[in-house]
Amino acid sequence: MLRHSSSLGLRIYKIAVTHRSILGPFRGYRRLRASTGSTADARDAALIKKLESQLAELKKTIKEEEEDAHKFLERHASGEQAKADKQNQYVWFWEKALSDDDRKKLASLNIKSLDDLQAAYHEADVAMTTPPFPKSEKLDPRLRIAHNLHMRIPEKIAAARRQSTLSRLNLKRFWGGMI
Repeated sequence: MLRHSSSLGLRIYKIAVTHRSILGPFRGYRRLRASTGSTADARDAALIKKLESQLAELKKTIKEEEEDAHKFLERHASGEQAKADKQNQYVWFWEKALSDDDRKKLASLNIKSLDDLQAAYHEADVAMTTPPFPKSEKLDPRLRIAHNLHMRIPEKIAAARRQSTLSRLNLKRFWGGMI
């Protein structure tokens, strides 16, 4: 709509503009038909059912983890069981984390258990921290090998765990995820 008004000889034009033309181009939205409500309700019901099943599985795993934690605490409450578990950890480390070559090398140096290895490491550490502060290369072979092997324990445990995890993953791949 175009209007003309003049006052004092000046021409002023007033144009009526809708708000949509000021905003520029826009995409109109589509209105949902009334019949789509049943589809949306079915989709929502399926989603709720899926979420409820996931919640049930999650509650089940949490309950199992809590039971395992209680069993672990009960098992370590008694002194005898704690000693047996510690011995099992030593055996696991000695058998899984140490290679055959490492065990043979230690046996030749009269180190036959993890306790012997820790004692030899302690001797090497004491020797290296007292004057004249020798480097590990200057220690006698028994202490040097025990010290080097003891310092590599975290690496060996991590490697053994990685190998165990890889073997489980390969087994899962072999069975097609059935395990």
